[in-house]
Order: sequence, then C-alpha cells, then structure tokens
Amino acid sequence: YMHRCMSNIFFSFFFNKARGVAILKLKIIRGGEGRLIMILIEIKSKKLLLVNIYAPVEGDPQFFYRLNTKLQQFGNVPIIIGGDFNEVLDLQLDRSMKTQIHPSRTNKAIHTLISEVRLVDIWRLANPTVRDYTFLSKRHKTYSRIDYFLISQSLVGDTLAAVIETQIISDHSPILFTHTGILGLEISRRWKLNVSLCKIWIYEKIDIKNSIREFLKFNSTEEIEQRLLWDSLKAVLKGRLISYAPKCKKVREKKMLTLEAEIKEKET
Repeated sequence: YMHRCMSNIFFSFFFNKARGVAILKLKIIRGGEGRLIMILIEIKSKKLLLVNIYAPVEGDPQFFYRLNTKLQQFGNVPIIIGGDFNEVLDLQLDRSMKTQIHPSRTNKAIHTLISEVRLVDIWRLANPTVRDYTFLSKRHKTYSRIDYFLISQSLVGDTLAAVIETQIISDHSPILFTHTGILGLEISRRWKLNVSLCKIWIYEKIDIKNSIREFLKFNSTEEIEQRLLWDSLKAVLKGRLISYAPKCKKVREKKMLTLEAEIKEKET
C-alpha cells in the first residue's frame, strides 16, 4: 500500500502490530501480508530491485524458498535485500552463545537463496571475524545478528562501508552500508584513493599486508569468483582508509594550530 499523506512511503502491514515492513521515497511496490515488500525502480534506463522482509519468528524455510523463486524472476537486475531474517547465518559468529551445532532448515534455505541469487552478506564481508549483534533476546539473555543487507555481487565493488549502529528506538540495531555508483549515478564523483591516507596505516601500527591476508583467509574459497573477491577486497580496504581520514584530518589541523601559535609567539 502507499501512504495517503506521504506519497513516497510504501508499506505492507498485517492485522496487528506484530509485523510490517516499509520502504521510503520510492515509486513502485510489490509485496503483501506484512512480511515482504518489493520495489522495482528504474533510473536512466537502469533497474534496481529493493526488498524489505520480516521473516517468521518461529522459522519458516518455505518463506525463503518462495522469496528465492520471486527474485529469480527478475533475471540480472541488481538486488538489495534488507530486513529482519530472524535467523543467524554464521552459527559460530552470529550468536553470543553457541547453543546450536547444526544449521536449521531455515538457515539452509537462506544460504540457498544467497547462492542461487548470487547475493552477499555485505556486513560480514566487510567484517569477516567481528562479533557484533543486532538483537538482544531479553528472555534468553543472548545477543544475535539476525538483521542483514544482502546485495547482488555486482554491487559489491562500489560499497564503501557497512556498520551496525547503536540501538535507539527499535529493539533491533539498525544496519548502515554506504554505496556509490548504484545505477551509474555517481560516475563523475567516484572515489579515488588519496595516497597520503596510506601513511595512516603506519601511524596506527596497522599492517595493510596483514589486513589483506586476513581478508583472503576468510573469503578466498573455490565458490567465490576472482572478480568478486577483488571487488570485495577493494571495498573493504577503501572503507578502512576512509574511516581513518577524519582522524588524520584532526591531527593535521591540530598541528597547524600549534604551529600558528608558535609563529605568533615568536613574532611578538
């Protein structure tokens, strides 16, 4: 449905407040039953499919198999899926307590979806060994990462960063990923490496070679294409360098102020 008062908000709701999904500021809608909304947009003759889901809490592999079938109907259209999957992807890293040894049927269904639609868990790709969570179960007193952005492999190369933000309003933490170049809208403003940023690795005692080795250790497998691996590595290193840029700028500005103060003192 489209909100009457706010024409750029699309949502799909259920009969109670237990479920519902929405996407802001777009024009075309697909979805229903409060668990799925799909919007196909087209800009400059290029298409992008945006999907927001709220998966069943009790686990339902058929939900993801049906979603898989729907997504494959769009062929090679790039896809961004975001939402509450209510299931961890990595049994070792995505839970604060390791209680589940074998993957559930729902877990297998999600991995089948990722494989067949050629998607990437962009946060995990950028943070291959990090333990961070998006949901706290007050009942079980455990943390888990059950909210994701899954994006098409073709979109990975232009991703700058992916972070889990602080929980504020919802009982889930928001996920933010920064992407440039979607639909070719940023071609004239593509990011270029500032060579001086490479020195930051020395200042912070971070070895870029070890960072590359760590990335390849967890991501270089027979299932991953070399082109995707290369684009992913560039995106990860790009995000890390950019994250240090503001700190470097502050240090430089502080030095400038100190030098200016010393010059004025000597002049007087």
